[in-house]
Amino acid sequence: MSKLTDIKNRIDQMDGGAFQNLCDAYLSYKGYKNVYSLGMHTGTDKTAKGNPDTYFLTAENKYVFVMYTTQKTDFVKKAIEDIDKCFDSQKTGVSAEDIVEIIYCHTYGRLGAGEDQYLRRYCEKRGAILTLIGLDQLGNDIFREYPILAHDFFGISIDSGQILPMDMFVAKHDANRMSAPLGTEFLFREKELEKAKTALHDNDVLLIAGPAGVGKTRFALELCRQLAVENGYTVFVIKNNNLQLYEDLVSAVEEGKEYLVLVDDANELSGLHHVLEYLSKAAIGSRHISKLILTVRDYARKQVMQNVMEVIRPEIIKISTFSDDDIRKLMETCYGITNRIYTDRIVAIAEGNARLAMLAGKLAADSESLAVIRDASGLYHNYYSKQLNTLIESDTGVSTAGIIAFVQAIHLNHLEKLAPIFEVSGISTSDFTSDLKLLHRAEIVDLCNDEAARISDQSFSNFLIKYVFIEEKIIPFSTMIETCFQINQSRTIEACNILLNVFSDQGVREYVEAQINLVWDKLESDIGKFLPFFKAFHMVRPTQTLLLLQEYIEQESYYPFDARTLPFKDDQQGKSVSDDILQILGSFGDHPELPSALDLLLLYYKKRPDLFEQFYSIYAQQFEVNLDSPRLGYFTQSAVVKNLCEAVNTPPEDANLLTLFVWVASHFLKLDVSKTEGGRHNTVSIYTLAIQPDPPVLEYRKMLWSQLYQIYQRGDEQAEIEQILYKYGMPHYGVDTGLDVVRAEFEEVLKFFPLFQPENLFHCVIAARIKQVAKHIEYCALDILDPFLNSEKYRIYSALASYLAEDYSEGYEKGVQRHKERVCRLVEGYTPQHIDYLIQVCLESSQTFDKEERELGAGLGYVFEALQDQQQLYLYLADAYMRADTPYQIYAGQILERLFEIRPALEVKKFITQYRYNQQNVWLWFFFSLMPEQQISAHWTVELLQYLDTPDIEMKTSSYRRIDFLRKYEIVEPKIMVKALRTISEHYEKSPFIFSLYVYWILNHSNQQEADETLREFSNELLLLEEIYLKGISYSNHEDFNGALLYAIISVDTSFLYRYLDCLITAQGDHFRVHDHYDTTRLLKIWDTEQYIDLADSVFDYCYNKREKLTYWLYWSPVKMMLHHEASHQEIIVKQDLWMQHTIERYEHDKDRMCLLFTAIEELSCERRRKAVEKFLSLNANPDVFERLPLEPLHWGGNGSMIPYMQERIEYLRSLLPLVSGIKYLKQKQRIEQEIDCWKERIRSEEVRELLESWYH
Repeated sequence: MSKLTDIKNRIDQMDGGAFQNLCDAYLSYKGYKNVYSLGMHTGTDKTAKGNPDTYFLTAENKYVFVMYTTQKTDFVKKAIEDIDKCFDSQKTGVSAEDIVEIIYCHTYGRLGAGEDQYLRRYCEKRGAILTLIGLDQLGNDIFREYPILAHDFFGISIDSGQILPMDMFVAKHDANRMSAPLGTEFLFREKELEKAKTALHDNDVLLIAGPAGVGKTRFALELCRQLAVENGYTVFVIKNNNLQLYEDLVSAVEEGKEYLVLVDDANELSGLHHVLEYLSKAAIGSRHISKLILTVRDYARKQVMQNVMEVIRPEIIKISTFSDDDIRKLMETCYGITNRIYTDRIVAIAEGNARLAMLAGKLAADSESLAVIRDASGLYHNYYSKQLNTLIESDTGVSTAGIIAFVQAIHLNHLEKLAPIFEVSGISTSDFTSDLKLLHRAEIVDLCNDEAARISDQSFSNFLIKYVFIEEKIIPFSTMIETCFQINQSRTIEACNILLNVFSDQGVREYVEAQINLVWDKLESDIGKFLPFFKAFHMVRPTQTLLLLQEYIEQESYYPFDARTLPFKDDQQGKSVSDDILQILGSFGDHPELPSALDLLLLYYKKRPDLFEQFYSIYAQQFEVNLDSPRLGYFTQSAVVKNLCEAVNTPPEDANLLTLFVWVASHFLKLDVSKTEGGRHNTVSIYTLAIQPDPPVLEYRKMLWSQLYQIYQRGDEQAEIEQILYKYGMPHYGVDTGLDVVRAEFEEVLKFFPLFQPENLFHCVIAARIKQVAKHIEYCALDILDPFLNSEKYRIYSALASYLAEDYSEGYEKGVQRHKERVCRLVEGYTPQHIDYLIQVCLESSQTFDKEERELGAGLGYVFEALQDQQQLYLYLADAYMRADTPYQIYAGQILERLFEIRPALEVKKFITQYRYNQQNVWLWFFFSLMPEQQISAHWTVELLQYLDTPDIEMKTSSYRRIDFLRKYEIVEPKIMVKALRTISEHYEKSPFIFSLYVYWILNHSNQQEADETLREFSNELLLLEEIYLKGISYSNHEDFNGALLYAIISVDTSFLYRYLDCLITAQGDHFRVHDHYDTTRLLKIWDTEQYIDLADSVFDYCYNKREKLTYWLYWSPVKMMLHHEASHQEIIVKQDLWMQHTIERYEHDKDRMCLLFTAIEELSCERRRKAVEKFLSLNANPDVFERLPLEPLHWGGNGSMIPYMQERIEYLRSLLPLVSGIKYLKQKQRIEQEIDCWKERIRSEEVRELLESWYH
């Protein structure tokens, strides 16, 4: 009897319950999701009354009903009755319109075509499709598509069970409760997925490598799913079960189909060579596999690569562990877990292992309890049982695994440092190395080149620390701590933290602390060893720690310092803390002993006020609100505020303490905090927390406001407290933050205004800010603010100020118009007395609170504009403005233009020079540059040149000056431009900044046409233009940013190129500026000229001839810039390559020149360098010259692992080997091969270094 016939017979003999179970499983494999079985008692083969027997819910929330029967007589009548039951809404609870399909599974073997048609039409009349699945179809499908059902239900093995459709593979895998489910939403690997698709587009084999548990299989399944949809592939998955595979492949691969095959854990598949034989390029005949995907763990990647390389070169994608944030998102998406306490726990357990995270998440979600994952031991024991059994095979295997887990990574040439541990554990060095090799074969330990070892699975490493040192106590934990702390402090601390955080068990905590105490007692007498140990583990003995610190502080000397000299900013960022005492005291946040630590902190501050900024950092960074604060009832923040308030109120008054209090209060009164915290494994977390209106928060904030009020009332720290109020409660970036907090404490803020003065402009501005805050919280009782908002000073200020949100809500032009109209209304009817008062308001604003924001600058300019038709008042305004030292430094050009309209030049000059003010030099420039042409005379020309001859060398800021404005003086002095520029140039050394203001518009042009026009203007003064050019780029490398003027000059004076090169090299000094963008852009202009070969020769030869023994590289950098590898246009690259070929032809036998040429091209692409080598070898077979050629850059590197960059070197060098075939190139070939070997050895060393990473420093 054939297996197919046997299967059909078995089905025909099934009773109703077993038949229904079989069909449910069959339909599930067919792709029907969300199965609900009503016609079975759960967990049995017994039928139950259900209508329908089973149903499925579609993605559109429609229903697929399923009915089953094994009845052999009156089949059509039975079928009609069952179909009618499905459409009986009273029995099903579902209306007929919501039923889209009825599946009828049966064992009736003689259904005629007419009967089939009758049943289908009967169902269709009711609005649903009828799918009939009879004995033959069911048997055939199980035999060909789902042989696992034949094995599970009948014990019939059709194949080895290693080749499965993708859905069956997932279902079989997910049926194991201790397996992380694969049928989950695909997340996070989108970039890798696109990269993998591209790789398979260009190649037939893709190798997906990575550590265990990172999601290689899930990634591969998603890749298969998408490729099947996009390309119509038939997909199956191969999973090893140690049986023969060949016959399965023969049966599975049919003619005429495009197959995409996934081999999971390819290193375990003994029949991999059979799969490779079916690749389209290797297969014989039309039956073949189109695309092959292999997953493999890192340790076996090389082995699988070698096997595949015998048939085809594969593409490789590396999958790394998930980040902590990815694990959190995974938990939220798959299990709806968002509670931070839960997710932090799962993150710590998983260590980036997606499989472990899914298991932990599943446990937590199913139990809805944190307890099941609080201690990860049980989960780890189940997950790593196979690995534990392997360790027990060796007498010392467990000890070895524990040691390597604790130290994380170890260099086998430095094992003597672990001698004390070996002695206590009773293992020898040879035992240890032998065990490592055993563990490597068992896939537990990564062994790199027999020099370095580590456990790659961080989760397993964590578990081993608990298992070896806590559960089994095979090696005293105190010995590990003492020995390893001397070798690697951070790793020792991390190992202890793993036990305390991953395994949150009171017994574990007590044992770890007891072991640390043993080491504490042993080291305490040796101060050199004890101090670093004390800093690391001081929290194990908090009381003793505080006592030791108290003794030290009491003996500390006093370092005088006045903290009031430091500039206060309400957004002050804390500085890094280097003081050991402060670091230790700062670690007591959220600790029961915090109050004592705070007392010591203030005691220490009295001795060391010179460390003020570090003290502030401790308060602002260590004690501010964090994610745990709400859960802990804001214990730390309340304790800090209470402690500081008590200290401030304790006589005698301490000015330094008041300053510290105000700084800390400013920080604690923010409405949100931005946190940057160090996370696990050198990660950084950045987040912002909004302060919540919880009762403890409102209480400590009220204490702060009350204390600030008392301090202000006494006349102390008033400017700082005003700044706090000025910035209080303002929404930033358009988002209201902490409004509930503001509502709760707003009365405390208003209490300050009876202490304020309406005559103080800043107090008025604060009142306006507070009014805006009141508007946000809908607070109306603001009578107390009226005297400030109605004051004359504030009326002027509010008219002049730029209110961006209000003025410019409808665009810039309308905003300017509104602002001008407001200013016009302000100055209507103004007298000189009003002017004086307005200028006083501007002066008060610019010198106090508006030093940086410069709110009134535009408004003050509009005042001049509004009064320009009132000559006397305008003159008075300009006079008052100069007397006040030109606050806000508004644009002087508009003022001078109007003054020339009112007064002749002589009076204007006298008018603007009657006072000494900061902007006088600027005003004088506008006086000469804007003088009306009809008033220009020889007298003013002389004065202009005298002005230029006496630059203001103290000036640090000013706008650029259009020197071409002086051309109007040519009516009396034809050479005014030349004389002016010569005068300006003569003072370059004294004031290069002033020089740069005048020449900017000469040196910089947006296009080549503008630069050519400048050259024409200087056609008779080319040397002057060249002098200006060289001085200009010496002062600022950004001048002539696009090289247009350099190009114009060298087009008429090639020799200028040499002077430019000298200037460029001199400007470099001792800095190798080969990658400077502006230098490079200018030199690349050479390739835009018709004579580019000659110019490039000039640069090359000049730099070569100027080289010196110690500084030749400085003279070689221009050549590198000229050949810059990031030239944007292909045309330039072609010209560069032609010149390189030309230069090799010129100097093929000149060792020095060839050496320097190849040094200059070392940054170019491998292809371009290879062409240069090929050209050289075709002309010169002398091995001595070749030996000196630098074939590759002296430096390498980038982000992440260095190995890929080293491998690129090897690939490039290998590409040169075909160029040196034949006996005349043997020495050249030997050199290349030696360099390849050298890079291979470097890779070997780098592999060891990367494996050890943070170990021996």
